[in-house]
Amino acid sequence: RGGATARGCSSAGGGGAVGVVNQEGETRLELRIDDVDGTWEIAEAIADAADAGDVVLLEGEVGAGKTTFARGFIRAFTGDPDATVASPSFLLHLQYPGGPCTLHHLDLYRLLPDRDLAFLGLEEVLPTGVSLIEWPSPKLAHMLPESLLKVHLTEEAAAAPAPEEGGGGEEEGEEEDSSQKS
Repeated sequence: RGGATARGCSSAGGGGAVGVVNQEGETRLELRIDDVDGTWEIAEAIADAADAGDVVLLEGEVGAGKTTFARGFIRAFTGDPDATVASPSFLLHLQYPGGPCTLHHLDLYRLLPDRDLAFLGLEEVLPTGVSLIEWPSPKLAHMLPESLLKVHLTEEAAAAPAPEEGGGGEEEGEEEDSSQKS
């Protein structure tokens, strides 16, 4: 997608710091990312620092760039710039080997708010690899480590259009269905 604001991650280029806020014991860094390449640079920097047991929560509205961020993160973490990155929207959980440990990519959007998450086995999964979780549920709170990274993406009104190829966005045939994710 185009420009976005990422909250909760450190700067790695591709945008300027907007402000640092300490709120409820949480230090936040807000960045303005002007294009898809900036989103990828942030995702790659976070992936490079990730290790087993780390959890990254991706938050934001439909179209804010979560899939773009996830694609950049997964390709950087696995060391495969051409890796096919599918959306786990229907499968809920996809695994990517190839990095220093297994990468768990979860998308919890389609789960009902009152759905018990025990069937996902997250208490066993989270400590064994890096977990990238889109649309995190408040029901995860008791399973999450104390230290985690929340990345909140918002789409800017004057965002630049996504590049035709290679710069992210949705894979062919995998566009997010905004009529269902709103």
